[in-house]
Amino acid sequence: MTNTIQGLKPKLLKVKLSDFLEHLKLPDEALNFIFKAKEVAEKQGKFLYLAGGEVRDFLLKRPSYDVDLVIEGSAADFLEELRRNFVFEVLFSSPFLTYKILLPQTGFVVDLVTARGEVYEDVAALPKVYQATFKEDVLRRDFTINALIYGLSPPYPEMIVDLVSGISDLERSLLRPLHLRSFVDDPTRVFRGIRYKVRFKLNYAEEFYQALYQAIEAQAFLKLSASRLRNELLLFVKREGISSLPRLLSECQGFELFSHSGLEVDGEKLVEGLKTLKEFVEILSPREVEDAFLLILAGFKRENLKRLFFPDSVIDRLIKLYEEFRTNLKALLTLPLIERVLKFDKIDKATLIALSLYLPELKEEIERYLFVYSKVYPELKGGDLKELGIKPGKQLGEILKKLREEKLEGRLKTKDEEIAFVKSLLYSVS
Repeated sequence: MTNTIQGLKPKLLKVKLSDFLEHLKLPDEALNFIFKAKEVAEKQGKFLYLAGGEVRDFLLKRPSYDVDLVIEGSAADFLEELRRNFVFEVLFSSPFLTYKILLPQTGFVVDLVTARGEVYEDVAALPKVYQATFKEDVLRRDFTINALIYGLSPPYPEMIVDLVSGISDLERSLLRPLHLRSFVDDPTRVFRGIRYKVRFKLNYAEEFYQALYQAIEAQAFLKLSASRLRNELLLFVKREGISSLPRLLSECQGFELFSHSGLEVDGEKLVEGLKTLKEFVEILSPREVEDAFLLILAGFKRENLKRLFFPDSVIDRLIKLYEEFRTNLKALLTLPLIERVLKFDKIDKATLIALSLYLPELKEEIERYLFVYSKVYPELKGGDLKELGIKPGKQLGEILKKLREEKLEGRLKTKDEEIAFVKSLLYSVS
């Protein structure tokens, strides 16, 4: 531990419960749950508190939309008593002493955690946890600004409790880990720290660099599991949004985090890829944005894809597709329009966007497909053709294809024109 967190004499800041809860943008059902949980904790003589982001955001005068409750003592016993006073459903509990609680009227989810300590038995391994005091719970956290708690019951009711100079660090816009082995234990904290740095416009404390150096020396990023690396990078998109990606990834590159994590990333392609992703974002679902981001990072390289936790079957498919397109570019671009469109129809948007980046000869064609051609379909459907006397089978499929080709070429504008075209086809083969 660093000198800043020895002694554990808390700094206390009195804050009325009504004032604190006002910044939590919560439905009434969630607020009532907090009040009832407070009553039960007081009855049981247990310390109940809010932890982490809610307290940090209160001091930063930023709204917060989550509830992270921590109970000192057994959360299971606490929930059993609480259930007699409030209707809720425990969605699941984990070996890490955490509970997800669903409030039925609004569907709001509350996180409840037993105050816990952690033991890391190996570099970058998931910790073993044990029931602990609130002080131990505070000291297991990632950064001082996230180690602030707000007491709901004695011994610190309606008080912000600061054991680690978190308030001072917030005032000075400093991002400081709680101890120098923090990133060795859990290298995902570095990616999280980068998000906080960009989101809150913070500066890295000297201890951040020292802890990072220790993590690099211990090869902690290489030892981080592929699934956890993938999840942390996806949080760049999910939590911070596309507009923040250039700054987030620039921070990663400055620390050479990609290479330390076993990823071979082309910096120039990454910058270009972010611009490409921004061009397409309006036509993508959130999941498609995430998939495209990972593919832009990976770049159709097998080892990158494995490191980002793509399944082997998906990796094989992606590399086969990339090689097929790369070796047949000229032939592909000279195919009739309908054939090119049908080929692209079989490929998901995220993969097409990555192909447009890594095979720039295809960029314009893929742009036209995604923005225009993919949306062009005849108004007549299979059912309409059946009403015109066409039986299900090969002929029906061929006519639908011909209809789409005519629409793509701009030769059919209206449904009546489509009907007339189909009738002419039927007449020509009769």
